Amino acid sequence: MRVKSLIQSDPGFCTRTICRKHDGCFIAPLREKTQKSDLIVVNHSLLLAELSENRVLPQMTRVVVDEAHNMVKVAYDHFQRSLSRRIIADKLSSVNPASIRSKRLKGQISAVAQMNSEVGEAFAHLQDASENVLSVSRKLFACLAEEHATSYKRDVRYSQKQRYTDFGHQFAAVSQETTLLAESLREAGQKAAVVFELLSALSEEKVEAETVTAAERVVESLNELTVLLDNVAMREQENWVYWEEGGFKNDDLVISLNGVPVDIGNDLAESMFSTLDSVIATSATLTIGGDFHYFLSRLGLENMEGRTVETRAFPSPFLYNEQCKYYQWGGESNQQALDFPQVLSDVIEHVTAKWGKRTMVLFTARKALEECYYELESRGYLKNHDVFAQLSSASRGSMLEGLRSSEGGLLLGTSSFWEGVDLPRDLLEVLMITKLPFDVPFEPLIEAFNERIERREMNAFMEHSVPAAAIRLRQGFGRLIRSSYDEGVFINMDNRVVKKRYGQYFQSVIPVEMRIFSSPDEL
Repeated sequence: MRVKSLIQSDPGFCTRTICRKHDGCFIAPLREKTQKSDLIVVNHSLLLAELSENRVLPQMTRVVVDEAHNMVKVAYDHFQRSLSRRIIADKLSSVNPASIRSKRLKGQISAVAQMNSEVGEAFAHLQDASENVLSVSRKLFACLAEEHATSYKRDVRYSQKQRYTDFGHQFAAVSQETTLLAESLREAGQKAAVVFELLSALSEEKVEAETVTAAERVVESLNELTVLLDNVAMREQENWVYWEEGGFKNDDLVISLNGVPVDIGNDLAESMFSTLDSVIATSATLTIGGDFHYFLSRLGLENMEGRTVETRAFPSPFLYNEQCKYYQWGGESNQQALDFPQVLSDVIEHVTAKWGKRTMVLFTARKALEECYYELESRGYLKNHDVFAQLSSASRGSMLEGLRSSEGGLLLGTSSFWEGVDLPRDLLEVLMITKLPFDVPFEPLIEAFNERIERREMNAFMEHSVPAAAIRLRQGFGRLIRSSYDEGVFINMDNRVVKKRYGQYFQSVIPVEMRIFSSPDEL
């Protein structure tokens, strides 16, 4: 958050006039170039942000969305509302006397105050009000942390989430602090508005445009904080899901309050698909068994009134059955079995000994990866092989570079390696998936979405969990065959593909004839 605030472009503040005084920045030239461009390439996040409020890009009418299967996740991130001590402190840093970032605006106000004392007095009141906001917010989040500390584990490194479904219950112990924060934000907002109005009334000779826009930004920040508090702590909205997220840093529990619509499809359709003349959405993983139903429903495209939605599926240019062999584990041991790390390690040892090719093993959880890594270590495997494991100290880039430089290297990776990894030809010839990539069912958003499906008397597992996991499995498989010249071996170690009735969905997304094996010797 701190680094982002130092490099981001603030609306109204980053103008051509202001930036020229400070040797310019990246925004103005970028904005000028985009206005003249015939084709602009951006990521999904910037696309949604620009559709909400054009800041850099020209008005859009036609858009091509590549890797469109990721739009749902990006949309959830875009529409999510979050509030924490850090967010409040960051948004008020320009008027917080204790922050180094306040020196610039304070110096500008001091210069104006020499000619107009009323501005100086109003700014001092704003600083006092902002300090009060920060003080109340510290108390609120400290009380929340103390109240809910037993719900968090101290010995885990990842962020933990606790869903709440009743604002009255969630904030019962801190109702006074919540109300005080709302009141202090409104008061600070009023003080900021006075400063902005006084500055706006002065002539250009007495006050620089930068000072006025900076004051306006403070007003906007306080309004945003008021709305955020209302969104996540004061006014429950139907069809939203709310959760507290946090973890321990040293002995302090640091938490945030979060909320987002349960089904983002309507918001996405309204903000994107309804506002553009045409949209082409493409991906290698938009269908399950040739059916677009799941993708269309998640993006809000099933019932688009007044718009035409067409779907097309094109055959792959790759000859998968000739380029790839698919081995499916059908043995009795599964991911819940105590001996599975040993079974998985047996297969890894056999594969690397038999083929000696660069191998990537994909996991769905860090714990399972660590269990496999330490099992291989106990066997002495690491002494004779180059192993690049996604442990706490490993970076994705360094691991990929290590695999590229090692002819028979083994890479053990989690979620970040399931997509966006391009290792053509002999840079990757054996790909192993250890477990079907189902969502964690008790994640607040997943749990709430599944409940919504169940209320419609449908099977959430078959309507959501299975299709979502099948699409991710296909994405993982896509790491292996990247061109018409690639060849390789794909191994799936989750026996549910052949043991469970729903396994047919996962078989349908792998375009290679399946060969079942129950021991490493059958490979």
